[in-house]
Amino acid sequence: MSKILKDTGQGKDRLRSAQLIRNSDYTYALKQYDKALRGMRDSIAEGKQDTRKALLACFLVFCFENRSGKPGSAAANAASGLMLLHQWMVATMKHKIPFFFASKEWHYQQIEEDVMTALAGLDLHVMFFSDKRLDTVHQFYVEGANKEILNMLEEFVTLRLARHYWSLIMRRNYHFIRTTLNLSKAAELAKPWSYTDDGPWENGANLYPGTNIFITPKEPPMEMLPESLRYR
Repeated sequence: MSKILKDTGQGKDRLRSAQLIRNSDYTYALKQYDKALRGMRDSIAEGKQDTRKALLACFLVFCFENRSGKPGSAAANAASGLMLLHQWMVATMKHKIPFFFASKEWHYQQIEEDVMTALAGLDLHVMFFSDKRLDTVHQFYVEGANKEILNMLEEFVTLRLARHYWSLIMRRNYHFIRTTLNLSKAAELAKPWSYTDDGPWENGANLYPGTNIFITPKEPPMEMLPESLRYR
């Protein structure tokens, strides 16, 4: 897909032009992608549960959909993969551990640290676009992160450890913001969205009013103020 995008130029219709000229690389990529998707569906239908393969499949779909010019579909698939991960964590770990730090359960599934780092990136990506996960899911990660942050050393001995905690704190705060947006009725109180053209692009990742993580809540719940000040 990277080769196709490079060969067809940098215009906004670059992928469309590749389709129109029946680019052989694009045809090959689609066939391989279809083969992978069918393999995933067959595994699920047969009841095979391999957490690591499911997560890698999520990355594959996310990357391919983005490269195909479908960021909305990519974000939706990433959210689905994260929910599968969340369900596995709740069922397997029995306690709240953020999915950024190694544990015995991760080692049993042969899930490497690089995979966990990528999952943390997907988590942030979904929160920045159109996160429709329930408040209970966000609270799960907030509580898990708070528990892990209690173990944070006063001085980091490696950049790797500093990066881990930086990502953990950042994601903890964003998950908290997501819960405040829902409780403050930000979407209901926002002004209607108006488009200057015929409407939103069907393959886009549209940021509707009240769903952007950077907005200011209209009526923030005052009982959440102490927690907000502590995270800030």
